[in-house]
Amino acid sequence: MQPKESKESLLRENRSKKPFCIINMLLNNTIELSKKMQDTASGNNIRTVLITCIITACFENPHGNQDTASTQLQSGIALLQEWKRGERDAARYPMGFSSPAPDVIKDYLVYFFGRLEIVSVSKLDN
Repeated sequence: MQPKESKESLLRENRSKKPFCIINMLLNNTIELSKKMQDTASGNNIRTVLITCIITACFENPHGNQDTASTQLQSGIALLQEWKRGERDAARYPMGFSSPAPDVIKDYLVYFFGRLEIVSVSKLDN
């Protein structure tokens, strides 16, 4: 993390530039925070990390940062798969259908990332 003074000086410098420079700086900070969150994800925090991946991708994609958006979503898929491997009876819950522990990760998140996995694999095939 940068000291407070350097962030403020960056903001001052960027005020003279286009507004998207500030947005990009804030998004980069969001990416850094989501990576730190992924490192410490456990229990209910994993749900927060998955939602952060989705939100970050939603901000990055319209700004032309498709690679960053894709990386965030792929990280979310990998994190969900890793979590699922550690769950009891995970084999009974195929990826993309339902959660083996809906109290930790809701079914809609498993469904969302399962569909993303299908889309990403189909794009690789094309």
